[in-house]
Amino acid sequence: MIDSSKLASYLASRIFHDLVSPLTALMNGCSLAFDDDMGMSMRAEGEKLIKEGVQGIEAKIQFMRFAVGSQALTDDLADIHAAKLLFDKIFSIHKSRLDWRVEPIGVTNLQMRVLMNMTLVMMEPVARSGVVTVSARREGAGFCLEVSAAGSPGELKREVLEGLAGRQPEGGWGRGGIQPLFTRLIAEEIGYALQVRSSEAGPVLFARGPAISP
Repeated sequence: MIDSSKLASYLASRIFHDLVSPLTALMNGCSLAFDDDMGMSMRAEGEKLIKEGVQGIEAKIQFMRFAVGSQALTDDLADIHAAKLLFDKIFSIHKSRLDWRVEPIGVTNLQMRVLMNMTLVMMEPVARSGVVTVSARREGAGFCLEVSAAGSPGELKREVLEGLAGRQPEGGWGRGGIQPLFTRLIAEEIGYALQVRSSEAGPVLFARGPAISP
């Protein structure tokens, strides 16, 4: 397993990596929009890039604030409406589509945090125009969190599977393995065990555990 200082460093690196793309779009847009030598069409393109960059940065920071930060470290009931808005924002800048199937009652902040990180793992393999189905539901006395990736090209990458299993990938803890490992760790903290299964539509990541009473 990995020590806490390295885990924090790798997670920070993963977040910064995700912010590079929208930040680059923002900077390129500023270069075009505020250059008096550019024609109207290029300046319009610059304004478009600025808008896309700002939207991307906002969506990722707000989502990560809850998924990785300290905003969801309580066992209070989650605000499902607010959570759905965060999911909608992150998918508005992604190539895939969200299918939201979260029951409106009974989901705690800790469960939602796990579900958000499961979603980050499953967004990676989905092809353009694919569908990520996010669900949370009661199963008897327990609870099931599930995220499927329809339209993904086959099984999850080896580094992802190794991270989900708590094993260091052969290439070391890079961006592709650290998110699955972090997801496993926070799931275990609330008594949930992650499992992966294959389906004709694509891989499914799910976690079953006790219902948490706030």
